[in-house]
Amino acid sequence: MIFPIQLKLGSRIYYMWCELTETGQTFEKFTVWPKDNPHKTIVLQNNRPLIRKKLRLKSKPYSWKVISGIIRDQRALDETIALIEEYIDDNLKYKNV
Repeated sequence: MIFPIQLKLGSRIYYMWCELTETGQTFEKFTVWPKDNPHKTIVLQNNRPLIRKKLRLKSKPYSWKVISGIIRDQRALDETIALIEEYIDDNLKYKNV
């Protein structure tokens, strides 16, 4: 599943793609890349399946970590993670939670 992300930092707007690339029972991996350069990627991993499906916790936040890629701006990473969480909370629901 690929979805667009529009990251606003100050007066600049960055357009990126995000793809759910791998899912396990305890993790999800997302690959994020800019629209104009698919060779610059960041792979992020969260523990959403563990928290939502296995532990059945609704209010606990996900923990994220960078698997690969270079992070130069922590604020940009935090905003990107917030946009991904917003998208998956709205579009990827687990049943019986």
